[in-house]
Amino acid sequence: MVRSISTKLQQSPTRRIALTVLAAFIAVIMVFCSQVVYALGSGDTNGDTKAYELEGVWKNQPEVVTSGLDVLSMVWHLDINDSAPAPGNKPTADNLLSVTVKNAHFGEIPAECLSGDKGASKISEDKRTLTCDIGERDEGTAQMVLSGVKVDGPAESKVSAKATFRGLEAELPEIPIVAPFIMDAKFDAGAPSSLTGQPDTYQVMSFPFSLAHSTGSAAGPESVSYDITINGVRGERITTQDVACAPIDRVHSGYPYSAPGKPQEQTAKFPTCEFTLVDPETNTFRLTLSDLDYVSKRPELDSNGVRLPQVQPKHPREVIAAGELRIKVPYKASGSDSNRNTNVTLKASTPTYTAVDGSTSEDDPSNNQNRAPMIRGNWTGAWVVGSQYPKAYPGIGWSDTSRAPVGATVMSVSGIAPPRVEGFSDNWICNTLDTERVDFVNARVVADPYAKPNVYYGENVDGLKILYYTGEVEDPNLFKCGTEETPFDEGKDEKDGWSYTKPADLSTVKAVKLRVPRDKGHLSKLPQSYFYLVIEQKIHDDVEIGADVWAWTSVLNETRTDWTMGLDAKIAYDRVTNEREITPGFASPGVITDGVRYPYAGPGRDLLRVVPSLPVVVKDVAQPEYGPGEEADYTIRYGLESEVANMPKDQVVIEDTLPAGMEYVPGSADVEPDVKTNANGQQVLTWTKDGVEPNIRVFEDGNAYVINYKAKLPKDAKPGAVYTNEVAASSQGQTRKATAKVTVPRAGYTSLKKNVETPVVETTRNGVAANEWTLSLTSNDPTRSNLTDVIDVLPSNDDSQGSKFDGTLKVTGVEGAEGAKVYSTTVDPAEIDEDPNAKVNGGTGTPSDIWEEGVKEDATALRVITKAPLAFGDSQTITVKTELHQAQHGDVVVNKAVGRAENTKLRMRTSAQFTVRTPVDVSVEKVWKDENGEALTETPDSVQVQLMRQQGDKSTPVGEKVVLSAANGWKHTFESLPATVDDEPVSYTVQEDSVEGYTSQVKVADAGSVFEVTVTNTREPDPTPDPTPEPTPDPTPEPTPDPTPDPTPDPTPDPTPEPTPDPTPDPTPEPTPDPTPEPAPEPTPEPGEEPTPEPTPEKPGVPEKGLPRTGVEVAGFLAIATTLLGVGLFLRRRPRKQ
Repeated sequence: MVRSISTKLQQSPTRRIALTVLAAFIAVIMVFCSQVVYALGSGDTNGDTKAYELEGVWKNQPEVVTSGLDVLSMVWHLDINDSAPAPGNKPTADNLLSVTVKNAHFGEIPAECLSGDKGASKISEDKRTLTCDIGERDEGTAQMVLSGVKVDGPAESKVSAKATFRGLEAELPEIPIVAPFIMDAKFDAGAPSSLTGQPDTYQVMSFPFSLAHSTGSAAGPESVSYDITINGVRGERITTQDVACAPIDRVHSGYPYSAPGKPQEQTAKFPTCEFTLVDPETNTFRLTLSDLDYVSKRPELDSNGVRLPQVQPKHPREVIAAGELRIKVPYKASGSDSNRNTNVTLKASTPTYTAVDGSTSEDDPSNNQNRAPMIRGNWTGAWVVGSQYPKAYPGIGWSDTSRAPVGATVMSVSGIAPPRVEGFSDNWICNTLDTERVDFVNARVVADPYAKPNVYYGENVDGLKILYYTGEVEDPNLFKCGTEETPFDEGKDEKDGWSYTKPADLSTVKAVKLRVPRDKGHLSKLPQSYFYLVIEQKIHDDVEIGADVWAWTSVLNETRTDWTMGLDAKIAYDRVTNEREITPGFASPGVITDGVRYPYAGPGRDLLRVVPSLPVVVKDVAQPEYGPGEEADYTIRYGLESEVANMPKDQVVIEDTLPAGMEYVPGSADVEPDVKTNANGQQVLTWTKDGVEPNIRVFEDGNAYVINYKAKLPKDAKPGAVYTNEVAASSQGQTRKATAKVTVPRAGYTSLKKNVETPVVETTRNGVAANEWTLSLTSNDPTRSNLTDVIDVLPSNDDSQGSKFDGTLKVTGVEGAEGAKVYSTTVDPAEIDEDPNAKVNGGTGTPSDIWEEGVKEDATALRVITKAPLAFGDSQTITVKTELHQAQHGDVVVNKAVGRAENTKLRMRTSAQFTVRTPVDVSVEKVWKDENGEALTETPDSVQVQLMRQQGDKSTPVGEKVVLSAANGWKHTFESLPATVDDEPVSYTVQEDSVEGYTSQVKVADAGSVFEVTVTNTREPDPTPDPTPEPTPDPTPEPTPDPTPDPTPDPTPDPTPEPTPDPTPDPTPEPTPDPTPEPAPEPTPEPGEEPTPEPTPEKPGVPEKGLPRTGVEVAGFLAIATTLLGVGLFLRRRPRKQ
């Protein structure tokens, strides 16, 4: 049997007596780890020391930002520290930074924020709040988080940002928002009018205007003025009508209404308008628009019901005012100054607009000019697309302003009055189609000015029949519309390819003509009994953008019956090409036309140009910052827009050129692009999109014209690098571009940790405990810090860190990284500010005069300033070597440090400690005595003891068993026993082989660094006979069956117990009732046993042969303590087996 020698209290087994003297410990220090933690929890502060800090700044903060365009980056600095005097570096979770912005929104969760299965990062549904989970961080970490937002607030509002972290709050300065201030007046296109005035000595004309302002931008001026010149080619003196400026009450393609009673979504404000002549010599007028309204709802559609162009979808231009300018031009039918055939041109100046916030905008000159013809006579021919219904197109005849898209159905008119003189031959009018580019659709004769929506849509006049030509036309410009006509209708007009029957194949119609007799004049309700031959024709779908489409008109009147196209006819019907020089005067009332098949337009040959819809493209990136090797998420929105109605679907080609080094992520787009590499080594992504419908707002929900894809940044991308890529959308020969950029972030964190080489130091024989501290400053920051600053507060007795020692601490060496410079101070430790950035210390990287270069002998703190790059993944190491002189057992030495890095800025706190241990010896001595307390001379030859180490629940033998005998004086010492193993406390137990026939007494004495254990074994005396009678020969006597004639087991009210007979040698006496209230019969001994009424411990029984061995078990629990009770007594008597 083995027993333990221990100072722990042992639980005695049943029927075992154990007397224990409890060991008393005073100021016991149990070493559980390499440092002592003094914090009471994860509170924010401990005294004046902060556990956490939060600071924020706008990165490159601008004075103002532009709504819908600018992206702002915010940088948040936070530190995670233990606020205890001796700060630890344990891991901390639930590091959540919450940032809420106003008038801006987040795109994606920043890369340094963990989301999904990795963390709780998220963006709120309204995209105004970012929750960033930076994950688990060790205390002693300075973190930097960079997040980007896109400005979306209205002009004159402000972007703001507020962050919270562990109960701390930080706000960034507000930044005013502006939208790009754009104002532009429009004077071109629409549907100018030119009518005979009353009196007819004037021609009255009107021209539309509108004023646009960019959405969300600062309000412009209260009033604006334009100088407008209006001149005819004959130098006419022009004046205003009685109502010089009026609201728009009819359809002008590209202009909203401004008259009351029109649909709200198609109506702009009509401003206070003053239009006056300021210089009669030059026909210069001054237009002043006042009381401009920048607040009210603006129209989305023009008077034609077509979406107004936005030009820039992120900053759409919206019309805030519209109206008509009305003038009158003197008309002279004859004489040297006749202007019966002229064309009037309006041209407006381009002012600079100044917003209320001081920003300016230049007026766009490209849309500040318009034209209208002035002609009177008994015939006409022109494109009248401005009067079409339900959708009009811009322009007026003979002015090179008529425009229409590919595939549009357009309308031309040829008109004539009947002969004015009785007996004159019938008049004729003929319209030749440009069948190279159009197909005939329909023709009708109209003459009702009250028809709705206008005269051109009146009922076909009965009695006038249209002839259709399906023959050959070599040159439509010189087509003669026939040969010789009969003066009057003789029923012979159907000849030479002409027929009154409309062909089934309308594309075979090349021209149409109409005989207008004098006797049919009464069928017309128009002035001069005019009749209009209206021809609808469809532009071919394959016509090129910019193509010129012509409509030719020829007439026979004033008794003429021959369609011959001589020089006079060419001049009369505007068919001249290269026969003579074409001047503006010669072209009047038409205009010179550039870049087309014919040199000028007029009543006999009018021009319409095929115009494209313009591509629209916008590019966005999900977030403004992506790290090296990360995938940027791009969105391209594209479309077509035009103020021209009925624009057909068309193809849009999108070419996106990636910055050098970026690569498309295959499979990331809904439709894979064609990927090529240009001469600059850049990838060019191309998508070809067919059937794009014009005038779909690209930012509207459900817009199908969206491309999403990802591109990967190069792995070696440098922090702060900007990657800008450009996308171009092309359609119908027109191209518009957009850009997006991403920046490689500078966000990350640095951490500072201190370690001690030996957490538990054994003193040397001369009382010196030497150790080495290591500080590691590690960067996980993509941006290189070129400066680090660390203050190491040296331990002193009873300092705030928890140091406890009476000796002297000396610094024997300090080593830093390359570029490090070491400083020291002798300031009282209680007065030292641990933060390098503290004013008393001079600020980060700039030591004040309390710091001297080098290490002073009586230094109380060290400072290491390193001016060297600390890159991502790198560490800087500082080593401090110390010696503690006069070290004593139980000394505690705590060293703390605080650092800052250039880019992450905030504090990093750390500490480490060591304790001093004087090696412990355990001495065991065996003493033998007889039963009278005298020394035994005859003893067992030897006994074996084993040293056991207890670590947690595990008990492990230490070394081999030791033999105690007379040869070694029954003594042995276990020397230099460590108090900790692997930074965990341990205790020791000495186990001894048992010795039979002896009782034991243990005495433990503390003799400084040696614990003396004396085990005294005393021989037990010989046993005395047992007084119990010997059993009868019958080993199993039977008891008496009937104990009494009338047994009374329970007490009665007056119990009279029967006398109990005297015991006899019979081993089984008869039991009698117990006179107590609850009698209990005597136990019956089992065979072979002596009945023992009660134990008598003072008198041990006689041992039987084969009893277990008698030995001693002594346990010595040797916890490392400053003071151990001087003497402890432990006695245990082994009871005999009964």
